[in-house]
Amino acid sequence: MPQSFVRVMSTNTAHIEKKKSLTPKLRFKEFRDEWSSKLLGELIEFKNGKGHEQNIDENGKYIVVNSKFVSTAGRVKKFCNTQISPLFKGEIVMVMSDVPNGKALAKCYLIDIDNTYTLNQRICSLKQKNAANEFLIYLINRNVYYLSFDSGVGQTNLKREDVLNCPLIVPATIPEQQKIASFLSAVDEKIQQLTRKKELLEQYKKGVMQQLFQSESGLAGFEDEQDAQDKEILKIQKSGKSRFRQDNGKPYPKWEEKRLNDLAEIVGGGTPETSVAEYWDGPIQWFTPTEINQRFVSNSKRTITEEGLKNSSAKLLPIGTLLFTSRATIGEISFATVECTTNQGFQSLIVNKANSSEYIYYWIKQNTKEFLRRSQGSTFPEISKNEIIKIRAKVPCLEEQQKIASFLTALDAKIEGVAAQIAHTQTFKKGLLQQMFV
Repeated sequence: MPQSFVRVMSTNTAHIEKKKSLTPKLRFKEFRDEWSSKLLGELIEFKNGKGHEQNIDENGKYIVVNSKFVSTAGRVKKFCNTQISPLFKGEIVMVMSDVPNGKALAKCYLIDIDNTYTLNQRICSLKQKNAANEFLIYLINRNVYYLSFDSGVGQTNLKREDVLNCPLIVPATIPEQQKIASFLSAVDEKIQQLTRKKELLEQYKKGVMQQLFQSESGLAGFEDEQDAQDKEILKIQKSGKSRFRQDNGKPYPKWEEKRLNDLAEIVGGGTPETSVAEYWDGPIQWFTPTEINQRFVSNSKRTITEEGLKNSSAKLLPIGTLLFTSRATIGEISFATVECTTNQGFQSLIVNKANSSEYIYYWIKQNTKEFLRRSQGSTFPEISKNEIIKIRAKVPCLEEQQKIASFLTALDAKIEGVAAQIAHTQTFKKGLLQQMFV
């Protein structure tokens, strides 16, 4: 057992002896028996998996339970036609081998059905003997004891005895274990439902954007020759049918073909001389591409003075400017909620009054691939202002732009609301785990 974990367990044991109690803070009132210290080996039967590499078949009948399957909660699958090491409903499978500082070591998965899975090597199966597996998975999944074997240097390979010697504190009765597991499973199900809802909303938004921007917008034309795939995209765009209508039910005017620099002033950034102290730590927010990771930004890691701005190629950008990254992370875009400036990794857009900034934001989001296609450089790709102004689009009148932007903004608000619910429920679950276990 690693010495770091022995020290942790010694401290915990001393604390437990001082309390003279092995009961959690939060408990179902009908249970009163004190919990007890056990090794995992006292509660389960252990089985190692077997190699399946020679039997992998994408059309196979059985799912091969390997590290990738477990670490992705069953989303990534391989198949085979031979159930070399059968698994049965209720068994816990655990990853025993992982790269340094990996996320798969001791990751667990509960088998949900018979005659479907087969266990690969370096994955173990834990079958209940004196405990409820539905409860045990909450205790042993990524348990700190197992993670302490990871030195952060070489590959971690847990042995059978390493797995079985995991120290646990468990309820005295299986009914209490089952009730705790049932309660936590309900919380997990809520998280899964919210996650699925968020995924469906995101899929819906993606489809809506494709229809909206393919109705008459999308990329209207190019200055240079396109390959066959791009021409096919243009055919699809021209066939779209989604359009908003005026309040009186009449269609809006036809969309007009324009260059991006007809819609907005395109402004590059710049960096003051780093060695001149009086150019820095002033009142002006100065953004770099790594800070453009959300829809709205207001606080940069560094700021510059007015003198610093004058002594750079940057320009003061008004509130509402679209900060568009043109280097390395090409296509990332945010709204500036304060007056600011940027370094040279940007070609920001100050949208004119005849157009909607929110609409242009979504249009760029939908057409990021075109900006990437026009970029140059392999290690640090960059798209120049000259390339950006070649891009043309068909755009609706301002009123229709605003309707499209409002619809997509409301959809984004729904997605963000569900994301907040997921985060709240995950925090709630974390609190439960801290109070329902010793």
